[in-house]
Amino acid sequence: MAAADSQQYSDPVYLNHCNNFNRRKGQQKNPLRVLELFSGIGSGTLALKRLEIPFEVVHVDHDPIANEVCKFNHSGDGIKHVYIDTFEEIYGKGGEPDDATVRKFVTDHGPIDLVLAGAPCQEYSGLNANRDADSENAQYLPNVGKLIHKLNEVQMNSFDVQHEVLFLSENVVFKERDAINACYGGLSPFELDAADLGPCRRRRLYYLNIPVASIGDEARSVSVESILEDGYGLVETLINNGNDYNIKANTLLASLTRIDDDRMMKAKLSDQHSGRTKIIVE
Repeated sequence: MAAADSQQYSDPVYLNHCNNFNRRKGQQKNPLRVLELFSGIGSGTLALKRLEIPFEVVHVDHDPIANEVCKFNHSGDGIKHVYIDTFEEIYGKGGEPDDATVRKFVTDHGPIDLVLAGAPCQEYSGLNANRDADSENAQYLPNVGKLIHKLNEVQMNSFDVQHEVLFLSENVVFKERDAINACYGGLSPFELDAADLGPCRRRRLYYLNIPVASIGDEARSVSVESILEDGYGLVETLINNGNDYNIKANTLLASLTRIDDDRMMKAKLSDQHSGRTKIIVE
């Protein structure tokens, strides 16, 4: 955890969430009903599977490519999967969640126990020189917080649910957070770098009401080289026709907007290459 997160553990809002979480331990009788917003290829679902938590899940993502990959990844797993194409189908089209829309969603697919969300981050990223936190796309992050609040209101008042929804909402690191924090009930996010858990460097903010333990040195010792099979190396730069391409991600991206992305270049490593290297595309 980042040093600033030491304050997070003593934050009254976070401590109240932790107390509520501890009180509900052992009370879950049925499989969790999970709402995975902006679900992409279903990574959140995969994490729950690895934790061996019984659950059923509603996936929400507008990208047809991501949805098809998600369906392929999780087909035949014995888990109930429901796919919804847009966030607006469960939230409504206004700035605030529509009561009737949320109630219908809960009636059809709830009550919801856990919300996982990775809202679009482009309008918060420091790499985007034209970012605009007032744009339509930027409203998904605060609206996730508003939806969580509305789910609690509807489920606890009308569906005899005794506990608030558990949630984890992820986004890039950005500075001006007060307005977003307010949408999550005054909760401040944790800042976590993926390098604390594995080989990637990826700083992110996490709004969550689930107790977080400190991360041990064992997790921090994982490197790219430690997980690659023998004979494979990490490509850092491709040189093609005299042009250098820095490799952002060593993977294909399941997204309609990235289907023709010219960064998706493939190169075969020869025996002489090892570790991080430059590869010349013949």
